Amino acid sequence: MIVPMKKVTLYALKEDREALLVALQQCGKLMISSTEDSLPQEGCEESRQALRRIEENLGYTLREGGAIKGARQEVGLQSLFEEDAGGLQLMEELEQVKAQIASSEGQIDSLRAAEEQLAPWLPLDTPLGELRKNRTVDVLFGFCPTAALEGLRALCEQAGGALESYGEGKEGTAAALCAKKGESEALFAEARERGFTESDPPRLAGTAAEEAEGLAKRRAALEAEAQAAKDRLKELIARREELAVLRDKQAVEAERLAVENTETVSTFCLRGWVCAGDAEKVKATIESVTDAFDLAIEEPGEEEKPPTLERNKRLIRPFETITDMFSYPDPRELDPNPMMGPWYWFIFGMMMGDVGYGLMLALGAFAILKIKKPDPSTDFSKLLRVFMMCSFSTAFWGVMFGSYFGESLYPALLFVPLDEPMATLIVCMIIGALHIFSGMFLNLMNKARGGDVLGGILDNVPWMFLLTGLGLMLGGIGGSVGMYLAIAGAAVVLLTAGRDRPGVFKKVVGGLSGLYGVINYASDILSYARILALVLSGGVVAMVMNMLAGMLQGGIGWVFAIVVYIIGHVFNVVMSLLSAYVHASRLQYIEFFGKFYEGNGYAFRPLSVKPKYVEVKK
Repeated sequence: MIVPMKKVTLYALKEDREALLVALQQCGKLMISSTEDSLPQEGCEESRQALRRIEENLGYTLREGGAIKGARQEVGLQSLFEEDAGGLQLMEELEQVKAQIASSEGQIDSLRAAEEQLAPWLPLDTPLGELRKNRTVDVLFGFCPTAALEGLRALCEQAGGALESYGEGKEGTAAALCAKKGESEALFAEARERGFTESDPPRLAGTAAEEAEGLAKRRAALEAEAQAAKDRLKELIARREELAVLRDKQAVEAERLAVENTETVSTFCLRGWVCAGDAEKVKATIESVTDAFDLAIEEPGEEEKPPTLERNKRLIRPFETITDMFSYPDPRELDPNPMMGPWYWFIFGMMMGDVGYGLMLALGAFAILKIKKPDPSTDFSKLLRVFMMCSFSTAFWGVMFGSYFGESLYPALLFVPLDEPMATLIVCMIIGALHIFSGMFLNLMNKARGGDVLGGILDNVPWMFLLTGLGLMLGGIGGSVGMYLAIAGAAVVLLTAGRDRPGVFKKVVGGLSGLYGVINYASDILSYARILALVLSGGVVAMVMNMLAGMLQGGIGWVFAIVVYIIGHVFNVVMSLLSAYVHASRLQYIEFFGKFYEGNGYAFRPLSVKPKYVEVKK
């Protein structure tokens, strides 16, 4: 059912605003709405930025340290509204350690690059800063291709110069070409043509070996600092649960500060919605904080649309997520879930239709619910429960079809679809017609609630007669009953479909165009042939996998047979599950909802405490 809502308008003093919002957030019953002139509170953006900062650090610790293991930590409700100095200190230290590690590693990389640059010049015993101090000889430093080294050495000797080679580098062998002043230009030019690349050694005070030793010592010290920081980082990451608590505390504050309100110099105004049954709780909560307030709780106006809150029995509740994925119900229409849920359960199970697959689906959904322990209010948790319940209808139809992992271990109680596809198609069409009729019934009920009882009857009941009559005539059963039903239904549609149009001619045209709707209904019913397609495809794939596994039996082939059997059926279950979920949803959204459902509602989301990582003690 859809819970009735009441509109709330609260005026109070600004000095009481923070205490009132804290109390209302703890109460968790009031949804606060924004208006054209309302604004979030001061500090809202700063709180959101703080939340993003915490979530970034928490995300880092979860990536590095893995998910938080074990049951969620339990905290008191009041503690989520208290400052967490320890968590803030942890986050700041975490950021400092990460920055220290990044800085140290950056310096280490720079030192390594400097060491690599010095490595080819280590044999030089002359201080690097004095290499150019020569009045009689020109010296050209650089790198020579190793293969051309000896040829270049001979060239230097012929020209009266010399070549000194040192160590190997990325560009080749480090070397120095020496020639008398005034005779060096030709030699240096020839060397360049032979691949010599000019490159001066680093301009440093000591020798290359001395400088390299100093760089190595600095790098070792930085590596020790970085390692100590990494060890400390591991200790901080191990405390990521504290960051999770800090995140939830900050999320509570951010949501509260995001509440929009209008204000004057000394007062403020909140507008929102509350469930009719919780109105007194909200009033009592406000009275517990202050007596200086004005509160109006009233019925919504004709032009106002309150939010939607669906509250159904335990077995129907998970199916709310199927409806909500399409659109939230309008609060003034019937909740479709009590009718849609059983139909979804029934059709989904027929599409999968195998006892073994029902068992696998139940075990899989149960395992995820127990291991992941998702919040029961989330769509993911509800969807898993939908699959859990649909596993029973899958097993039921498996018994009806005599399918046990694609094998006929026991006789079918109804028939085997692969053997009797036409009979299966007829059953699918009957199910489709009944499904559509239930949608027409809800359309009738919605119109009756709106005061148009006659319109609800005339727009739906004649079509039920007409479609039933056509079905009996096509099936060749019921004698002339089907013909009479079809004629009666068609006559009423012809006479009443254009009743809202002015003039006799337009009423007749409206009746004729309304009668043309039989094509649309026939198309809708034919859509249920997709049930047959999924039943046959799943059965054929299961049969093929069994045949392949059977062909491999014998000797060591048993191992491969088991592998093929397991992989094949797991694949078929996954594909059948996906197909059944999509097509069962489509039949609800198009064929069923199309007959009565308006939707266009929006969710009731009260100001409340919604922790992600901790559990609030009851």
